[in-house]
Amino acid sequence: MSTISSSRSLLPGATPLQASRWTALVDPVGERFHLAAGLAYVFLLPLATSPRDIASVVLLVMTVLRLPKIATAYRSWLVQPIWWALFAYMVWICLGLLWTSDVSLGLVDIKKHRMFLTPLLLLPLLSHAGLLIKSYLAGMVIVNILLLMEWFQWPNAEVFPLVSRLGALNNPIVTGLFAAVAICYWLRMLVFGPFRHFWIVIPGLALSGLGLMLTGSRAPIMGAIIGSMLLLTVPFITQPRLRSRILITVLLLIGGFILSVVATSSQYRAALLGGPAAVYEFMNADEDPTSSIGMRVQMLEYGIGVFKEHPLLGTGTGAASRYMPDGLDLHGVRGERVTLHNTYLLALVTLGIPGLILLLALLGASLWQAAPLAAGTCMAGGTFYALVAWIVAAGGDSYQASGNYLGILGFLIAISLLGSRPIESGEVEGTDLTDGGRTGL
Repeated sequence: MSTISSSRSLLPGATPLQASRWTALVDPVGERFHLAAGLAYVFLLPLATSPRDIASVVLLVMTVLRLPKIATAYRSWLVQPIWWALFAYMVWICLGLLWTSDVSLGLVDIKKHRMFLTPLLLLPLLSHAGLLIKSYLAGMVIVNILLLMEWFQWPNAEVFPLVSRLGALNNPIVTGLFAAVAICYWLRMLVFGPFRHFWIVIPGLALSGLGLMLTGSRAPIMGAIIGSMLLLTVPFITQPRLRSRILITVLLLIGGFILSVVATSSQYRAALLGGPAAVYEFMNADEDPTSSIGMRVQMLEYGIGVFKEHPLLGTGTGAASRYMPDGLDLHGVRGERVTLHNTYLLALVTLGIPGLILLLALLGASLWQAAPLAAGTCMAGGTFYALVAWIVAAGGDSYQASGNYLGILGFLIAISLLGSRPIESGEVEGTDLTDGGRTGL
């Protein structure tokens, strides 16, 4: 059933993808400028914070300028479960200002969540989802090249000094997450894409894999492994014709992983040498740990203690250090920002049980929205597995405390809207899109 009447009006019940196509029809000139801004934004998203923020402002301005012509398209967003989950989560964060001990830090936390505007800004561009994903992967190629330059200290040590963990222009954990997301999309193309694209896909996957290892970020590495395993297992079970290709892919991944571990062994030597001390601190709950594992155990103990005392409301938005004992240093002294290095623990401590439930509902709604894409063959199907990688990796750092982490989540939520179901027919749109639909590989 058509969603556009003869008068070029968007009919009720349109999906976000249909709404995006409608915006191109009613405002073709604005779409070109909007698309340029959107591609620039997702290209810069994994590179560095300042350029990304500038691009996001340009993207916001373009969206606002087009609103008089395309505002109707946002009805398709307001009926999606992900919208209501996102709205409820943000309302609870804002309400947390009422009982926080530090409103200024609470406002900083809320400011970080501005990245959740990303789905709204990209919704009119969903018919170009394939280009958006490719632009993100192009940005990651630049990041991986910078990581290699940093690794080899080229052109000299003054430009790239020797460090144990590499992050290019970002924090190593942030760069690791960006690489994990890229791996899910590269793998998706390797499994379902045509052979003529392999000359691009295989080097892209290899660069992202090596880049991930160079960051030395354990949680993103674990997220990438779990996301990749699911990505390969599902089609292996459901699509027998792909089994030979998947088996070859698995062998390539195992070989590539072994080579990257050997090549980057120096990056992990310090962690391996500190392993015994970390185990001792973990087993004995050392009060003054020196290893990252010991520090995380200390953070976990503090977080659980705060939760037991304030299970319903928590400490309030941005006030994780509110009840921190004197003399305890959790990557920040009293009055400074404490993140606890765990997304779910931080939500529980600052927002209480309702906050954690709303966060899990948001992530669950994102997976539910993206699941139909995973059942098809389009490149956007990698979004579901990238979300899995994000959710797993979020256990190793406080992702709601950084616009970088929330920015990539906002991007994944935007692409997941391709899996929306038309209200009347119950069909799924976006699972078998091709280049003709401008959303596939």
